[in-house]
Amino acid sequence: MPEGHDLRGYAQVRFRARSDRDGDEVKFFVGGVFTGTYPSSIPEPLYVRGADSEGFVAVGTAWQEFHVDLLGADLSHVIDGFGWVAERERSPDGVTFYLDDIRFDRVPLPTPTAVPAPLPTLTAVPAPVPAAVPPHPIYVGAALSPGYDMGVNTSHGRTDWVSDMNGHICMSYPAGQDWGAVFITVGRPTNFDRPGRDLSGYQTLALELRGGVGGEQVWVGLKDSTDPDDGRETKIRVSGLTPEWQTFTFPLSSFDTASRDRLYVVTEFVFETGTPAETVCFRNVQYLP
Repeated sequence: MPEGHDLRGYAQVRFRARSDRDGDEVKFFVGGVFTGTYPSSIPEPLYVRGADSEGFVAVGTAWQEFHVDLLGADLSHVIDGFGWVAERERSPDGVTFYLDDIRFDRVPLPTPTAVPAPLPTLTAVPAPVPAAVPPHPIYVGAALSPGYDMGVNTSHGRTDWVSDMNGHICMSYPAGQDWGAVFITVGRPTNFDRPGRDLSGYQTLALELRGGVGGEQVWVGLKDSTDPDDGRETKIRVSGLTPEWQTFTFPLSSFDTASRDRLYVVTEFVFETGTPAETVCFRNVQYLP
């Protein structure tokens, strides 16, 4: 196939992976085949978002979604759609890992972008006063704030039901699942050595929700860096959504299983057992003092 594949218009490669051991290191990539009569239009390999300086990521024993960003790459002649490398230095005893759902996707997950600093405000206060704590944005506007990422999963490993609508995110929870979750994390989602962020200076989680047709429900939760993935974290049910945007506020003290000085999942939306297929959208997620 000398002409390769013209994949212009695609934004990411997504796939799922797991390993027989936590911490196995593998390098996944797209592109980089520059030899031969018909070289790839991607001369340098593109690695998984969050990979280390050599392109390696750690794979755990639970299924996890990874994605390779393609925006800005020349996709006019792709001959090397997906590859992986393991090295003796990283895996002296060998490595066994599993792959599933490898696909090119036209809709990217939100990519963290810089949030411009507010302009200084001049006031006629004769003496300095303590500055008010500003809101802490998580997902405001069309992108996640710097330092945050997002994960998607269900009981059956479905990760294809979340859409970026350039200003809000819609979750079309699929039928036939026992549970589903969309979670915004400090750094990329990981199963070990989870980072935590100190948000103890804030009192309230605020966000906007709407349903696809009305009557939908979803649970909202938080997790700290030590909480296990067993569903026992405190979650607050929101029901009776409407097709119009509604603002909801949650006292952070209500999430009593999550320590605010080391939050890891700063917002999660959970569809629990018995929830039918439905669409719920969210926007303007922020922490308030």
